[in-house]
Amino acid sequence: MTLIATLPDQYLERDTIADMELDETRWVQPWAMSVDVGQRCWLNGRFVTADLPEGTARIAIRRDPSGYTVYLPEDETWTPGERIPWTGTVAGDVLPVLKVQHMKELAYRTGR
Repeated sequence: MTLIATLPDQYLERDTIADMELDETRWVQPWAMSVDVGQRCWLNGRFVTADLPEGTARIAIRRDPSGYTVYLPEDETWTPGERIPWTGTVAGDVLPVLKVQHMKELAYRTGR
C-alpha cells in the first residue's frame, strides 16, 4: 500500500482572488486577468494577491457584493484570446469582471 502525504494547512495559499472578502481591495499581476474575443474580462481566482502594489502586482482588484472591479494602470494592454490562457485552470476558477476602471478611480475612491 502506498501512502500519500497531505500538506499541512500552514503551507496552503489562502490569499487568492477567490478568497477575497467583500469590500476588500488587493493587488495582482496583470496576467491574472484575461480578455476574450468579445472583450469581456475574466480573472483567474487561483492567483495569489498582495496587500500593496509590489513587484509585478500592478493591478488592483476590489470585490464588492455585485462582483469584481479591476483598476488598471495606463501602460498595460491585453490581447483578446479565444480560450482560457491559464494552463491547468478549470471553469470554476474563472471569475467574471463586473467593471474595469482606470487606476485614478481607485485613488479617488480611497483618497490615496
